[in-house]
Amino acid sequence: MKSFKAILMLVAMLAISLNARADHDQVITFNQIPEAAQALLKQYFADRIPLVVTVDWDDYTIRGYEVRLNNGLEVEYDPTFQVIDIDD
Repeated sequence: MKSFKAILMLVAMLAISLNARADHDQVITFNQIPEAAQALLKQYFADRIPLVVTVDWDDYTIRGYEVRLNNGLEVEYDPTFQVIDIDD
């Protein structure tokens, strides 16, 4: 019975450590992205409101950013805030 508990505990710790390293998104505010990225959105989408800004993490590295506007448009940036895709 002790070995079963030890194995169960080992599996639980492994699952927790793998989950901690999994890909995840972090929500940030529009004001937290660089002013150049904000200016681009304000210039080309002045009539739209940014609803959600997310940071896409891969382990401990930022893979990119995504800004979702109120009309459903999504603007994707690379880690240096260069636009890589605009989806509607």
